[in-house]
Amino acid sequence: FFDTKASSPKRFFQPFNSKVEKEGAMEYQNRFKDWICTQEFMDLTNKGKYMHCGPADRGQEVVDEVIDNPNYSLYFEQAENRLHVQKAVMSMVMG
Repeated sequence: FFDTKASSPKRFFQPFNSKVEKEGAMEYQNRFKDWICTQEFMDLTNKGKYMHCGPADRGQEVVDEVIDNPNYSLYFEQAENRLHVQKAVMSMVMG
């Protein structure tokens, strides 16, 4: 995060289909529980912006103070742009 202009952190969660797999997935998730975008990380940036492809997992990937802060977050602008791109692709595909 140090001196960055933009960050797009993503925390991947292992899918599971059974109780045994769920326990393994939870163990995996607990190993990286400190890997979350916080106000302290954003303060290290060079007026950096928080970006995310969405949907962001609040409390797991990012804290509310970052994602809801217009000085840091471009999350909602990205979501709006995604909608326009999806509509354009559908228009091209469907004619």
